Amino acid sequence: MWKIQVGELEGVQLLLDCSQIDGKNPLISQWVILSVKALCDKHPENQNILFNLRRQGAADSTLLKELGLRLPAET
Repeated sequence: MWKIQVGELEGVQLLLDCSQIDGKNPLISQWVILSVKALCDKHPENQNILFNLRRQGAADSTLLKELGLRLPAET
């Protein structure tokens, strides 16, 4: 089954890496959300992968400022 292969090949993590804000493709986050939802729907193994992920690194504040957004810690 394709969901098993994607999970085993760290496809969930790869998809989430693609969800960063992109000024040229502002809908990328929505596509990532739909893809992750499809991978995790009725698939406990991929749900477990998603549940056990931890955030690493920081958002690119330069791009956020360019888009007129700011991080909550900024005033």
